[in-house]
Amino acid sequence: MSIWQYMRQAMQTLFSWNIFNLMIGGWLATRGKFWQGFASQNIGWAVINLAIAIFASISTDRRIKKMPDPLDPAVTTKEKRNFQRILWINTGLDLLYMLGGWRFAREQGRKDQRLRGVGYGIVLQGMLLFWFDLIQVLRLPRKVR
Repeated sequence: MSIWQYMRQAMQTLFSWNIFNLMIGGWLATRGKFWQGFASQNIGWAVINLAIAIFASISTDRRIKKMPDPLDPAVTTKEKRNFQRILWINTGLDLLYMLGGWRFAREQGRKDQRLRGVGYGIVLQGMLLFWFDLIQVLRLPRKVR
């Protein structure tokens, strides 16, 4: 599998997962204050992740079309390294999202159940993104030539 195919597959996975995330968020929003706060994170993160998946797919396709040989080993090696770097950075940021969400839920959640839901919603979204990014970066060397 080329790096280009791998990146497309990763963005398709991100897109599909966040369609589901959006639907779950819509359903949870009707379940009470805590769940309304929690659902706001499902919906908000889903919209952002959908935009990322769409933008990344479009920009990747445009870049491929502009290259004389997108499968040149020098090009694919560079792209693989860049994608790995992005995934590792994102994995670190995901940990910060989880920590920030947990802290928000603990501090703000004392006052308001909706805010507690927001905090734990951030924790879950950070956790899901952490696993997504980590799995993608660990599978990359085995899947991409």
